[in-house]
Amino acid sequence: MAAPLHFMTLGTQQMFCRPLANISLSNPSDDHRSVSFSRLSHNRNNIPAPINYNRAALLLRANLSTNAVLMEPSRPTADFPSDVWEDCFISLKLDESKYKSNSELVEVLKGEVEKMLKSSPSDDPVEKVELINNIYRLGLSYHFDSCIDEQLNHIFNAQPHLLDGKDYHLHTVALVFRIFRQFGYKMSVDVFEKFHDTEGKFKESVLNDPKGMLSLYEATHLSTPGEHILDEAFAITKTHLESFLKTQSLPNNLTRQISSALKQPLHRGIPRLEARKFIDFYEDEESPNETLSKLAKFDFNRVQYMHLRELKDLYKWYDEARLGEMCTFARKRVAEVFLWTVILHFEPHYSRARMMHGKLLKLFSIVDDVYDAYGTKEEHRLFRKAIERWDYAEIDHLPADYLKTIYKAILDVFAEYEDEITAEGRAYSLHYGKREVIIQ
Repeated sequence: MAAPLHFMTLGTQQMFCRPLANISLSNPSDDHRSVSFSRLSHNRNNIPAPINYNRAALLLRANLSTNAVLMEPSRPTADFPSDVWEDCFISLKLDESKYKSNSELVEVLKGEVEKMLKSSPSDDPVEKVELINNIYRLGLSYHFDSCIDEQLNHIFNAQPHLLDGKDYHLHTVALVFRIFRQFGYKMSVDVFEKFHDTEGKFKESVLNDPKGMLSLYEATHLSTPGEHILDEAFAITKTHLESFLKTQSLPNNLTRQISSALKQPLHRGIPRLEARKFIDFYEDEESPNETLSKLAKFDFNRVQYMHLRELKDLYKWYDEARLGEMCTFARKRVAEVFLWTVILHFEPHYSRARMMHGKLLKLFSIVDDVYDAYGTKEEHRLFRKAIERWDYAEIDHLPADYLKTIYKAILDVFAEYEDEITAEGRAYSLHYGKREVIIQ
């Protein structure tokens, strides 16, 4: 730093401290490396003193460069919109008694549904698959993972030609196909051959079946490469479903299901949102199972309570870590980040994973804004260097307070869960997690 300061002092004296008047370049025919001054107050004889142009330019550049260091760096600050949620989740009042009441009811109803699943298979095992479909779509399958797998495995292996015995409608065949595919069973697309005419096209009676078309449309989203029959079915079902909505007077519940599927197919939807929609659809069916319907509602409210409590805790952590205070340039978006974690794993027993992912994703979004919309290249370099070293001692080497806050928060998140994860014998996961942060 000595040289820049020296040049700054010298340059300031030469170019700004002493009064200059009538500055003019020498005659073009003269040596362009010199500059003449018509009058210099420090020259006793008022004789123009030639000054080396290269030296003057060097001093000027040194002066400007040093002044830039002393000034606040120019930052490409983005104008992000404000957080639409403000502080509504922090001040949210949660009723713990309702959560406990719902949890107790869920446990009772779970036992009844489990009895339905474990009951001896009826003469028509397809009914059991339909029950599993309702459990899945109502967002309840995580309660019965092992039982569902046991039942499907038994049905699939015991009756390889399950759909050949009876003349099932397209809706039933497509539903059974989708459920087995969703749970990892390789059911053949040949089950749809019987719905083709002699020319290999779908029969007219099938094309005029809205419920069957809807079920087949959902099934086509689980196709694998080379299954041309499903590729063809996707285009046909989509076209006909759109036509049904425009030209036919369908039952209101079926109309809502078709509209929902065309907008967001089940296989591409967010599990919790799909469950919430289907709870309403199922309740409007001709003969819904009351036990299933009650369990779905109580369980949804119970899980929603857990998510709201976690979201509130995430906002509290965000404030306590002073991220909003120190990183005013960054997007807040705490609620949106938490939604990502719920999409990844909504189940109650993944609460710790949601909180850890929520904190890290929020920090990564802030770091993204640092690199894209605020930080300088030098700050980027030093922050990257600190991340690679992964040491609290590096905090003092960071040039800005906001970087210190972010860096400390990242290390704190890993330290917070280190003891718990290590006690479970999964300390290796923290190592890989840190490595991913460093790589990113």
